Amino acid sequence: MTGDRAARHGAADEELGLELQPELDVAGLAAAFGVYASERRIPADRRREALGEWLDELIAAEQRGDDPARDDG
Repeated sequence: MTGDRAARHGAADEELGLELQPELDVAGLAAAFGVYASERRIPADRRREALGEWLDELIAAEQRGDDPARDDG
């Protein structure tokens, strides 16, 4: 991402009241899902569907005020 584009992106986040949270960046989410999928032995042909389900779970937990990083399963 170019400097100008990054600045515009940051300004938009600030305007919306969003803060960059390292645990919610793309690399962090990808790594967390990789661990989740490996631990649950999700087959490669089902990972796209499982990713959607996992993200839905994270969003629901966030909306409830739960700690989405906590794994009770």
